[in-house]
Amino acid sequence: MPQVLALLLGCMASQPVDPRGHRFAFLAPANAGDPADCAGVPSSWSSDWAGSDVVAYPRGLEADRDRAARGVQQVRAAVAKAVGVPVDVVPPATIWLVTQSQRVRDGSALTVTSHGDIAVFLYAPSCSADPRPRQFERTMAHELASLYLDAKVRQQGRWAFYAAPAWFIQGSEEWVARLAHETVTDVQATAEARARSSPPGAVAARGGALSAADPYRDGEAVVAWLVLREGPDVLHRILASQTSTFDGALADVTSMTPSEVAEQYAAWRGDATE
Repeated sequence: MPQVLALLLGCMASQPVDPRGHRFAFLAPANAGDPADCAGVPSSWSSDWAGSDVVAYPRGLEADRDRAARGVQQVRAAVAKAVGVPVDVVPPATIWLVTQSQRVRDGSALTVTSHGDIAVFLYAPSCSADPRPRQFERTMAHELASLYLDAKVRQQGRWAFYAAPAWFIQGSEEWVARLAHETVTDVQATAEARARSSPPGAVAARGGALSAADPYRDGEAVVAWLVLREGPDVLHRILASQTSTFDGALADVTSMTPSEVAEQYAAWRGDATE
C-alpha cells in the first residue's frame, strides 16, 4: 500500500543515497530476532542500475541485489501485462533492500517522494523470515501492481484509484501480484479457497459499504468472486469506468452497490444473514 514518508519511526541511523541523488533515512533500532548477517542497521550502502530502475542494498547482500535486479524487470513486465498497460507507463523506481531491523511498515512500503520519484522498500530475501518460494518477487509484484493499477485508471478511467476502499485496493493488488506469477485458474482456486476458509462475517455490509476484516486476504477473495461472477475482464472494466467515483465504477460494471456486493458474496459463501 502506498505510504508517504512511511519510515518515520525511531531515531536516525543511516542515510544511503541512490544514483539519482535521493537520500532516505532508515529510522529503527536493531532487532534481536534478525538473522546474524542482517542484525543492525547497515553502516555501508551501495546501489546499481537494473535497466531503468535502481537497486539500493546494504554491502554484503550482493546476492540479494542480483536477485532483485533480475526480478524487477520480469515483475514489471508481468504486472503490466496483467493490468493491460504498457510497461513504461510507470516511471523508473528505486528498489531499496532493507533488513528486518529497519522495520519497514507492513513488511514492505511504496513511497512516492516529494519530487514524484518512486521508492519501493522490500525486505532483502536473505533477511526475510517468510519461507514461501518466490515471496520476495510476489511482494515486489504487489507493490508495483499498485502503481500500474493507478496508471490504468489515470489513462482509461475517470475516478481515483487510491480513493477506493482498502478492500479493493489491496484485493486487486493481491490478485494482480498472483496473476503475474500464476495462471488465472490457479489464482482463482487460491482465492476461492481463502474465501471459503475465512470466518463468517469476514466480509459484511455495514453502513452502506463493504467491510472486510482483512483487506488483503478478504479483498482478494471478493475480487476473485467478482471475476467468477462477472467474467475475467471485470477488473479491467472497473478500472476503465468513466464514472467519477469507485462506487460509481463498481455499479457501472456490476450493477451492484458495495453493500450489495457484500451481501451477494456472503450468500455465495453460504454465510447466515441476520
